[in-house]
Amino acid sequence: MCRTLLLLAAISAVSALVPATFPVNVIKARTRTPLCLRAVVANPKTGPCSEPALSPLSSEIHLISVDRPDWKTASDAHRRLWSWKLDVMGLAMTEKQYRAHRFSEDVVELCPEVVREALVISNCQRVLVVVAADLSADPSTLTHDIASMFEQRVSVWEKETNPTIIQPFRAGGAKQEEPRSIKDVFSSLSGTQAVARYLFRVAAGIPPESNLTAFSPFSSRDTHVLNQLKHAFAAASSRDAEADTSAAPPCKGLLGAVLRGSLEAGKLARDENAIPELRSLRPALKASREETARVAQVALERAVEPGVARAVSQVAALESGRRVALFRARAKAVAHAAALHARGGLAEEERRRVRLAVRRVLHAPTLALRQHRPVHEPRVMRRVAAAATHALTLRRRPDAPLRRVKHQQSKRRMQVEDAGADRASGPRQ
Repeated sequence: MCRTLLLLAAISAVSALVPATFPVNVIKARTRTPLCLRAVVANPKTGPCSEPALSPLSSEIHLISVDRPDWKTASDAHRRLWSWKLDVMGLAMTEKQYRAHRFSEDVVELCPEVVREALVISNCQRVLVVVAADLSADPSTLTHDIASMFEQRVSVWEKETNPTIIQPFRAGGAKQEEPRSIKDVFSSLSGTQAVARYLFRVAAGIPPESNLTAFSPFSSRDTHVLNQLKHAFAAASSRDAEADTSAAPPCKGLLGAVLRGSLEAGKLARDENAIPELRSLRPALKASREETARVAQVALERAVEPGVARAVSQVAALESGRRVALFRARAKAVAHAAALHARGGLAEEERRRVRLAVRRVLHAPTLALRQHRPVHEPRVMRRVAAAATHALTLRRRPDAPLRRVKHQQSKRRMQVEDAGADRASGPRQ
């Protein structure tokens, strides 16, 4: 009776201290949300739980690219950009050159708030900038910022070298095309699946802008593109021993899953053991255009599309794993604050009970995040706080496994005692 009166008095005192802006939440355990957590789980304007739902995905992959220009019809800005590319990057870059120029690192430092990973790839046909950014990033703004970075580099290069830009040949007094900004030369592609499919087709030697009849799996030129992907990925995914070792590499898990898959698809698309139809495209056989298109379609179906599906699932798994880790860390912080508010200090047994209670509450939301389904975070945090507080009010009792062990021990002891009693009484008459 005294404990009940003291509990009612404590609840009344706490209710009197609650600010008017924080609504009081009555939870299943018939406990009130602690004051230290009320701003987190009840106020929709503050705290990390203000989101209506927690999405399992928090980033998206974008591709910003520029292709080799047609020197007869290209704009002045396009020719300026490609002249800088040929002079600075060349037709091909080694891993050491990628590290020296630090293109990928500069892209990450350009927008550190939204850009998580970046990779710059250069070959004789195109310049690709692959970016993993937050969902809040605007693709057009991201393209504009990256194009501005390249435009600035071209301007500095022109001031230092004063190059002679190749001018187009215009017969018959053709009208000069109005010069455009370098920012207008770049094109963008958004979406993890779309970007992965583009990179996979480039690695396989079947880029989207080309015809299937141009597929040449035994061409050293197309194989050279695969080597460029490998050099760019190796330089951006590892730390430079000569540079600051504390800085993380610009290309990590998300882009790493896509690039590793593209390299595997590029090798598989040229493997005669995996795709026997490739034998008909040997240079000595002189295959027809229809046969080349048919074999290219087979390579897309067996090497590219399955690899794209695996890469997308790997990116989703990495994203959901990261979200699960952050979600559980925040839930544990909420449970710890609720337990400290209820007791002030926790013994080891009390910590164990709180951990078990929080695990039971987080089991279903964790599975939902791993299955790429949204979770209502404020509701889960309220349940976590209530479960942590309720776990401290329970009487101390052993859990089910411990009860089973003690039952088996007592049963075995009784069997031993019965056997000893039988031996002491002697054989039955």
